[in-house]
Amino acid sequence: MQGILRCLNTKPFAIDQPIDFDIPKSIVMLTAYLSIPEAENNRRGRNASDGMRRARKMGRWPRRAPMGYINLSTQEGRKIMKPKQPQADLIKWASKLLSKKRIIRWYIWR
Repeated sequence: MQGILRCLNTKPFAIDQPIDFDIPKSIVMLTAYLSIPEAENNRRGRNASDGMRRARKMGRWPRRAPMGYINLSTQEGRKIMKPKQPQADLIKWASKLLSKKRIIRWYIWR
């Protein structure tokens, strides 16, 4: 990003801790300032992934509802999924055909 800014003849300025880019030693401070937020973002991402994995192991669905369902909240704030009509009926019909292995014959017959 600094290379792009240099090509545009601009200089970044830090409000709370200014860095003089003309001094070579300031590069060390810049790398420290840029690496700390990167490490924090990685930690937060890992915690979010671990939390979703834990929720899946507990039997919950931590993602967007699959096709044929809709995400809702109860009055207590608990997250639930409910069937969304008419898509839910079509999904049930297709899964029944697939489980009976008739979908291939139906598709060819059509």
